[in-house]
Amino acid sequence: MGICTKYLLKKDLIVIVNEDLLNESEKKFKSLSQELIQDMTPKKEEEQEIKEYEISITERRKMEENLGMNEDLFRDFFDNAAIGFHIFGPDRIITGMNKYELNLLGYSLEEIVDKKTWSDLIIPENRHQFEKHWNEILDKKPVKNLEYTLIHKDGHFIDVLLNASPRFDERGNLINTRGSVIDITRRRKMEQALRISEYDLRERVKELNCLFGISQLVEKSEGSFEEIIRGTLELIPSAWQFPEKTCARISLHEQEFKTKNFKETSWKQKANIKRRDEIIGTIEVYYLKDKLIFDEGSFLKEKRNLINAFAEILGRYFERKMAEQKSKESEQKFRNFTSQSLMGIGVVQDGLIKYANETLAEIIGYSTKEMMNWSENEFKKLFHPESVEFAMEQAKKKQLGEEDVVRNYQLRIITKTGDVKWIENYSQSTLYEGKFADLVSWIDITDRREAEEKLLESEARYHDAFDRTTFYKDLLTHDMNNILQVIMLTLEISSLDENISKELKESLKSIKNQVLRGSKLVSNVHKLSQLEESQKALQNIDIYNTLEASLNFLKNSFKMKKINLKVDTPRKNYLVKANNILRDIFENILINAVIYNENSTVEILIRFSTEQKEGINYIKVEFMDNGRGIPDAIKKIIFHKGFLEEKQSKGMGIGLTLVKKAIENYNGQIWVEDKIAGDYTEGSNFIIMIPEAV
Repeated sequence: MGICTKYLLKKDLIVIVNEDLLNESEKKFKSLSQELIQDMTPKKEEEQEIKEYEISITERRKMEENLGMNEDLFRDFFDNAAIGFHIFGPDRIITGMNKYELNLLGYSLEEIVDKKTWSDLIIPENRHQFEKHWNEILDKKPVKNLEYTLIHKDGHFIDVLLNASPRFDERGNLINTRGSVIDITRRRKMEQALRISEYDLRERVKELNCLFGISQLVEKSEGSFEEIIRGTLELIPSAWQFPEKTCARISLHEQEFKTKNFKETSWKQKANIKRRDEIIGTIEVYYLKDKLIFDEGSFLKEKRNLINAFAEILGRYFERKMAEQKSKESEQKFRNFTSQSLMGIGVVQDGLIKYANETLAEIIGYSTKEMMNWSENEFKKLFHPESVEFAMEQAKKKQLGEEDVVRNYQLRIITKTGDVKWIENYSQSTLYEGKFADLVSWIDITDRREAEEKLLESEARYHDAFDRTTFYKDLLTHDMNNILQVIMLTLEISSLDENISKELKESLKSIKNQVLRGSKLVSNVHKLSQLEESQKALQNIDIYNTLEASLNFLKNSFKMKKINLKVDTPRKNYLVKANNILRDIFENILINAVIYNENSTVEILIRFSTEQKEGINYIKVEFMDNGRGIPDAIKKIIFHKGFLEEKQSKGMGIGLTLVKKAIENYNGQIWVEDKIAGDYTEGSNFIIMIPEAV
């Protein structure tokens, strides 16, 4: 009797039964039972057979009990597994699905079982693939690790990995197919992200290689301008997505360079090449028109940054080349200039003499070749011991480009022959061949220093003589004033005598006037001396009030004269920068207007006004009289008479010299005109202009 193992599916359970053995045992048991009824006396052989059937029935019951236990275990595993399980029959309709897969799809058991097929749950793009796999199932081929995309109830997609195993009966007919699924959505996303990252990385590596290549080209800069451009054009396509479909063009300084396959298309990127803010050219990259390009899309956004980087590199390269060219031209001009300079000029960098002109060589006694061969800081031997520390410190700072330096100073040096010379040093930091250096200019001032020392000695002798002169001048002024005071006192006493004659009284009066003039002369000489020695401190002075005081003095001094004074002024408050000598100036001019006037009535008009010259506001005062006037020839020298001329003058010259010097100390001006233009005999107009106090 043969044994056949059959798998039955009943409510999601697989039951294993030895069916042939049980059926045959039941038939024999019934037959034997009937025979036993007829013959109650069994035979020994029959008894043995009965026992065997009883054992078989017992075994069947035990098997059924074990199957019940296995059914519970399988149901628990099926429902609570951490992966999805499903079963569908030969008609592809799903007959079972566990909780995990139901939750994964968002359906309930009632919405799936006996209602949906596997094709209903996958995306349309996978259905052709499913048909292929279904045929493989029917051909009993293994179906393992198949990737499908399921559709969730709400419409979103779920990527899964499917494994399936079919069940066939003893005739080879498909009973059902059991499948398991694992959610690989997250893995798919990670793989996709990884693929994108790998692609991006490859693109960035291409870009970096291209950037590095172009940087190497321009850094070496040994090639010609055209070689740099053509080398750049050869490198550009390699950095784009589709190098074989990429072409480029560079336009620069009205020249145009292209790749061999260049062709203008609508797929274009462009960047301007700039030198500072000036556009000097362009870089253009094109994709050749091709089906691949239109399917894949246009340029990656990163390529915009890349082409901008190329443009920036080239812009900097040309800016640097222009700077180098200008530097060479500037250096040549510098050498041409310094070679003809009367100053000794040198460049010190890193402690070495980088350049020296012939004038410097003549000053120090060393040839330019000797200086250029000096070791680091060997130039230190040029400086006098008293100058070396300061000079070396300044040289170091300027070679480092520091700002806290002294640019101009004098120092002593020692020449090759041992002579000591005085040098006027002008030095500052400069850029020489791209690095800071000390640009030095030397002038030999030995002769000047010796002359200055002699001058200092002369000045010392002069000051001694000046001090002695001042002493004698002060002594003379003091003694002259004392003498005049004694004379004045004698005159006053003599005039009190009533017995003196009329003629004598007139003589005494005349002598008194001369004494007064002599006293005034001494005072003016003293003031003139003070002005020559130093400029007195200036302060705000009310010029109108000062004039009023001078007018009162004039009236009291000439009581016997008929004087008609008139002041024409728009206001009475004028401030100027002056000092107390201003009153003497006014009195000098007013007294001259009276003294040098032969009319019975002296007419004096004083006019105030303001005037602006070269952005400075001036107070203008005009003194117009009806005196005998001043000829044009005298006008030119009236303020500049020397002391020898003044001795023979009638007293006017020394006063006006004082007036001019005082006015100049105020940064003002004084001159004389005719009161009526062209006719000096009608009187004079003395004009004073003094800056207004701010």
